[in-house]
Amino acid sequence: MSSWRAMVLAAGYGTRLRPLTDEIPKPLIPVANQPLLSLVLRHLFRWEPERVVVNGHHRSQQVHDFLLSSSRAESISFIHEQNILGTGGGIRNAASLLEGEFFMIVNGDVLTDLPLDLVMDFHRQQDVLATMVFHDYPRFNSVQVAGQRIVSFNQKYTSAEKTQLLAYTGIQVCSPRLLDLLRGSTGFLSIVDLYEQLLREERVQIAAYIIPAGQYYWRDLGTVSDYLTIHQDLQKPGLAGFLLGHELDFPLAAPGVDVSGAELSGATVIASRCELGLGSRVENSILWPGVSIGRDCHLQGSIVGKNVKIPAGSTLIDQVLVNEKREVIN
Repeated sequence: MSSWRAMVLAAGYGTRLRPLTDEIPKPLIPVANQPLLSLVLRHLFRWEPERVVVNGHHRSQQVHDFLLSSSRAESISFIHEQNILGTGGGIRNAASLLEGEFFMIVNGDVLTDLPLDLVMDFHRQQDVLATMVFHDYPRFNSVQVAGQRIVSFNQKYTSAEKTQLLAYTGIQVCSPRLLDLLRGSTGFLSIVDLYEQLLREERVQIAAYIIPAGQYYWRDLGTVSDYLTIHQDLQKPGLAGFLLGHELDFPLAAPGVDVSGAELSGATVIASRCELGLGSRVENSILWPGVSIGRDCHLQGSIVGKNVKIPAGSTLIDQVLVNEKREVIN
């Protein structure tokens, strides 16, 4: 495959994941005890990009430190955004690192087993500014697509063409022409707003690569509920092996954690340095490092942040507990 580059958009605050992201940046949220960003990068590097750029803002030093410790550190560039620049502004800020035949943009909260070479090959066959990947996902369907072309990002736009509403997957391949268009802008810029303007002015075409329903896995870690669901998904045969590089045996406990006195079930994940009291039951829950649970506790569908201590006899059902913050999962 020819030389190409990629960018992972990872500068957001992760507000829908609060209070979890009050403690650590969204890219480092642990998925089966591995940082989310490590799974995203693992998927990208399957197709041997020359370089991957990652941007950051919220608690970005933690992201930078993680990338420096990566086995791929020499092929990764990190950019700290003093002020959040938006999707378009973030790409513009990294323009000098994205030059080449094309570059790929990936949202930093998306997990998928989609073969990215299929999208790159499709893009090469199009004379377009960008190729965006779509699927039918009713929760997010909002972009009007006609055939293999995007008509509008506004689902209320009146088009003469017959369109279908689809959802953007957070993956796109871009022509270097996009960098030229971005260089004239300043400050915060949404790439979708720019695309919509260019489409209305009929200056460009943007292709739609549509994933057949059910053919590939896709999930974004947008909310706390999504976070729990991803761990349910990882119980599916083969998925963990692809995303993490090894199969998982749920319930999952980090090496060295004594769970002999507790009852674990479902898609439960126990991180390092956790202590589980005798007679405790943990169902479909996620415990971050250093959590201590007293005797005879019951946790179900809950997430507990780093170093939290739960008193004996406590019950947590569908809750997030980080430091002193407790929230019910919708």
